[in-house]
Amino acid sequence: AAEGSLDMAAVLHDARTPLTVISASAALALESAPAAARPHLERVRESARLIEAILVKGLERLRSNPEGGGAADGIA
Repeated sequence: AAEGSLDMAAVLHDARTPLTVISASAALALESAPAAARPHLERVRESARLIEAILVKGLERLRSNPEGGGAADGIA
């Protein structure tokens, strides 16, 4: 179980980098975006932040309980 948890932790950690790129790119695009595009870019940025927060919670759960992390604990 610990080996599977370590794999899940790596996946959760690795997913954070592209989400950070998405969020930062949306923020950068917002600086020069026309008014019509702004709500869409805000939605992209907020969605990336939400997913990152979910990943962070998953990592915290795995770190606090590496043997028991998984779908049964609400991480899936």
